[in-house]
Amino acid sequence: MRGGGPFSGIQEQGFLTGLYTDPNATNQGSSQDQLNKLLLETDWVKTGLAGALADYQLVDRNGNLVAARQIDYNGQPSSYTADPQEVISYIEAHDNDTLWDAIQVKAAPAAGLEDRVRMQSLGMSILGFGQGIPFYHAGVELLRSKSLDRNSYNSGDWFNKLDFTYNSNNWGVGLPPAPDNQSNWPIQGPLLANPALKAGRPQILEAYAHFLETVAIRKSTPLFRLRTATDVENRLHFYNNGASAIPGVIVMSLADDDGGVDRAHKRVAVVFNANDQTQTFTTPELQGVPLTLHPLQKISADPVVRAASFDQNLGAFSIPGRTAAVFWANRPATEQIQLLIQDVNNLVASGAISSGRGNALEAKLDAALQQAQKGNSIPAANQLAAFVTQVTVFANQGFLTQDAAQALTANAALAIAGLANP
Repeated sequence: MRGGGPFSGIQEQGFLTGLYTDPNATNQGSSQDQLNKLLLETDWVKTGLAGALADYQLVDRNGNLVAARQIDYNGQPSSYTADPQEVISYIEAHDNDTLWDAIQVKAAPAAGLEDRVRMQSLGMSILGFGQGIPFYHAGVELLRSKSLDRNSYNSGDWFNKLDFTYNSNNWGVGLPPAPDNQSNWPIQGPLLANPALKAGRPQILEAYAHFLETVAIRKSTPLFRLRTATDVENRLHFYNNGASAIPGVIVMSLADDDGGVDRAHKRVAVVFNANDQTQTFTTPELQGVPLTLHPLQKISADPVVRAASFDQNLGAFSIPGRTAAVFWANRPATEQIQLLIQDVNNLVASGAISSGRGNALEAKLDAALQQAQKGNSIPAANQLAAFVTQVTVFANQGFLTQDAAQALTANAALAIAGLANP
């Protein structure tokens, strides 16, 4: 995402830092060369979002349906796992530049401080909304800088300091030590001395708020935390593919029509826009899907993401520059109640509860469903509350396991919430 690598030119750009979409002043090939490289790197980001699953199928930059392991990553497969829990994804670690330092060196000279903060936040979003295990290096949420020291293990607190008063991110505290950095001093010196590139408390707090929001959104639906390769392969889908794709834009959705993962939501869609300008993307595959901006982004401290929108009649997204926007479609309460009825039937079929007691539970759910279908949300909620009470009684009497009871009551609570917020 950042561009380049540990042994390449430090100003080489990537998906996150403006490759092709906002080029810096260095020679990175022709415009077509940069576009080709961006489309390849976009495929890399997609395979990362899919948990680096080797057999995950996606349409690549050439418009071909391929397994993720067939996408080349500098001579190696870009994906290599059999299970999403086998990968730990990160965008910065203790080695090499922090993300903020990489952005400072790679971003176009005209990119302002706010643009650079948005690049950092977009990087945190890509980690947070991907499958697998996200690893956040200490301080990435604070725009952590090591004053461009690429190898700071022996540089002491002067370059490694973390300021939890949020007043400084440690940028510009001096040229980094000579042994590993002197050859880059001609590039680094002017950047470190430029007061326009020094983040202060407002920018640090902006990034911190974005990090907290990203983590909260990830936690808000288990669709961002799928447990098996089969679930990822069946539920994750990418749009905006092939050679005609909008450069610097990734569009993905996570489907749960069967209610096997998230009882409260049928679909989640995320659009990552690494461009510096607003982009629109339309797909007939999402036309008619009632996607709305995630509640946390509707009230976000970031006014830019609040402007993101989706027109369900057209299947059209509009996403501001350097922004990750999350949309979801609620599962109707009637569907949630029907899934609860199926849960009870499954428990009866497996012998986990007697048919008589199953019928008693189902009677309350049937009554709740009838009321919900009529639009009578309060009586429906009351019937669901009676269902929860009965489940608790059966569990306390030993007629139902505590695990089964907890699952039923949790899903009933989601259905009640769905009645209140259709």
